Parts: sequence; structure tokens; C-alpha cells
Amino acid sequence: MTKPFLKTHCTLFKTYYWKRENKWCFDTKNGTAVSFEDLLVNPIPEQVELVKEIQSHPYKSEKQGELKTRVWGATFSSIQIGGRGEKYHTLHTGYISFDIDNLGEALLLAFEKIKQIPFVFYCGRSVSGNGLWGLMKISNPERHKEHFD
Repeated sequence: MTKPFLKTHCTLFKTYYWKRENKWCFDTKNGTAVSFEDLLVNPIPEQVELVKEIQSHPYKSEKQGELKTRVWGATFSSIQIGGRGEKYHTLHTGYISFDIDNLGEALLLAFEKIKQIPFVFYCGRSVSGNGLWGLMKISNPERHKEHFD
């Protein structure tokens, strides 16, 4: 039996402002295991407000790009311990993410079509507001790269 979708865990990486480099960075050493439910159903209020602010600016504007650097990152395909990246991968979640950018007027039509695909478990608006991202169940997590290709 497989774990219910919303109870699946992934790794969340917060951002912080690095004064020396004068930029926002991921805290890659301190990832936190969180459930999909924590991120998709009960998102972090500060991040929700940040996304609203990002979407209030024109698509791909300088301000939108600047704000997007503050969005926390999640590795929905992987539990990662001690860092971020392939060498820190500990356990595959069984899901792979997709991202479709710059949909413009086609966004709602694309959403309606994507949500009909049986192996798509989640589809939502991207941080910019002009695209979609989502999660698909994959049959062989050990063949993640082949599924990605």
C-alpha cells in the first residue's frame, strides 16, 4: 500500500539574507522534512504573502525576479539530509515535479487539460502567476532521470 499523497514528506529549504554577498540564499545545510499537506494545504503565511506580492508585479519584471529569490525551496522528489542536491538524496518520494512557464492567456485551458491526466496528483499556479507547476506519481523512483527525460 502506498502512502497517501498529502502525507508524503519532502525537504523544505528556507532562504536567508546573506549580508556579505548582499543577496538571498537557500539555507542548504538545514533542510526540514515537511509533508506535502504542510506546503500545499496549509502553506506558511509569510510565503503566501510573498507570492501575492510577486504576482502583483508584471511577469518577469526586475521586481518580480528580486522577490522570487526569497521564496523557499522544496525538493518534492526527495528527502535530503545534510544539504541540497543529488549527493544529499536519502529517499525518493515517488513523485516528480513539472513546471510550465509563460502560459499567459492559455493558463486556464492548460490547467483544465493537465488536471485530467490521471498520474498528475497536484497542479497549481506557479509563483510568478503566469505558469503552472505540479507533481506526478512515477512508477519507478529509482529511474527518476529517465522519468524526467
